[in-house]
This record gives sequence, structure tokens and C-alpha cells, in this order.
Amino acid sequence: MREWLKLWPVRFAVIVFILNMEFVTIPFVFKFLMGLSGTTLQKASAGFGTFELCFWYWYLGWFAVEKYKRIKHIIEAGKQELSRAKEDIAEARQSDKGKYYEERLRKEILDKWDLEKYKNSRLVVFLMGLGYLTGVPIMFVLGLMPVIWIAGLIVCRFTGWRLWFLALLVGNAIKNGYGYALGWDYVFSLF
Repeated sequence: MREWLKLWPVRFAVIVFILNMEFVTIPFVFKFLMGLSGTTLQKASAGFGTFELCFWYWYLGWFAVEKYKRIKHIIEAGKQELSRAKEDIAEARQSDKGKYYEERLRKEILDKWDLEKYKNSRLVVFLMGLGYLTGVPIMFVLGLMPVIWIAGLIVCRFTGWRLWFLALLVGNAIKNGYGYALGWDYVFSLF
């Protein structure tokens, strides 16, 4: 754990995490310390919220690569062990019980869920096309929600769908620029 904290992206991630836009940066930094209000507060909140989301997008990718580099030797050892285990598996498959379980597994699970079997069906083609039509509005709505945007960010990062990420960014900018900025502006006007 200590070796991870020596890396600058991890340190910066801790700072970004602590300076959460919704509950720390907008009310305490922008509003209380800097005294921003109105459209200036909205623009700053939307801009820094977009920066925060872009940083987390980059960080998830960096972290995955860095984590892979550090566990690469474990993966290689696992591959070697798997190649040794294949011989044992082949021997077990030749037994009567092995043949019975293999046939049952194929019939009950593999044949039912074989994607190649269904890939040209109208329903699957329709649902894949619907992925963009429904995914973009869903990501936009997730961007509007506090804390829930993290789920959308993870989906966007690991699927690589940039259009979904753009929708998430727009939703997040609206949430921070209008929702939180105006909300915190109103709360501070009460005092």
C-alpha cells in the first residue's frame, strides 16, 4: 500500500477524492473561501466538475495498466499452472462421470447461452442498436445524479464507449453547474 502512495497519480486521486465537487469544493472552496456566486459559480462548478470526471476517467485506465504491470508475474505463473492442469482435466473428462457432467453442462448451459446461435436474430440486432439509443440517455441521467455517476464512469471507461462518456460529462456539468451551484448559492444566501 505504501508503494502505491508514492506514485503521483495516487496522491492526486486522494486530493481529488477529498475535494469532492458536490459536497466540498462548491460549498467550501468556491462559495465560502473564494466568494463566488451566480454565473461565475455555475461556470466554475461545471468546469471543475468536468475536469474531475475526466481525471477519474484517465485514472481508472492508468490504475488498470499499473495494476496489471504489478501482477504480471502472478498471471504468468497462473498460465503455467493452467497448462499443467489441462492434462489432469483431459484425463478426468475421459471418465464416465466426466463425460456425463460435460454433456449435461453443454446441454443445460452452453447450448442455451451460445451467442453465435442468436447473433443474427432480429431481437439481438435490435437490442445492440438500442444500446446507443438507450445508453446515451441513461448515461446522461447518471451524470445528473450525485455519487451514482461513478457507476456510469466505470461502465464508460471499461467499455470504451466515448459517446456514453460525453453524455455523462454533459449530465455532470449540468448537475454541478446548475443543480449544486444554485443549491449551494441558495443555502449560503440564507445566512
